[in-house]
Amino acid sequence: IIGGDDKAILYGTFTYLRNIMITKSLIFNVSEKANCSFRMINHWDNMDGSIERGYSGESFFFKNDEIIINERTEFYAKLISSVGINSVCINNVNVRNKANFLISHLYYEKLNKLSNIFEKYGIKLFLSVNFSAPMIIGDLDTCDPLDKAVENWWNDKSKEIFRNINNFGGFVVKADSEGNAGPYNYNRNHADGANMLARSVKDYG
Repeated sequence: IIGGDDKAILYGTFTYLRNIMITKSLIFNVSEKANCSFRMINHWDNMDGSIERGYSGESFFFKNDEIIINERTEFYAKLISSVGINSVCINNVNVRNKANFLISHLYYEKLNKLSNIFEKYGIKLFLSVNFSAPMIIGDLDTCDPLDKAVENWWNDKSKEIFRNINNFGGFVVKADSEGNAGPYNYNRNHADGANMLARSVKDYG
């Protein structure tokens, strides 16, 4: 089993095991290359344990506003890695209530532990964030993406997050929707908002 990096070896190993189960043979020749390098599952899990548009039970990431880490966490990471998923956003894009504080010291320790489990299986951890975070958990009175104070807030917050969470991939953002503020509130466009956030994480890959 050969590949260009450790992740490729991991995917090759899963492919080998899968082919053994399917063909009942130990010898075969398979060559694969992913068409898409970024393959994410975007969960819509809420921190109370409910799942927006979820029909198969409750969240196994959250319960009672806490992060759950147990044997199912590793089983899940192994499962999605086995089919080539390499990125996971664990929380609902409609960020409300306690989820606003996932990007704070309240949750860094648990998120880092979760992210380290994902890393073993070639998976990056992402978080959905509220575009209004500078107002909700910061001390600003605006979230205008062209306001220098807002840009500085996100720069500092990104630095803090990447320093505290190993293997962090970045943010998923839904703005100007379902009552949540966004660039449109300030007569800006979504490129203004996206580029401001992108600059805040650029130095971390």
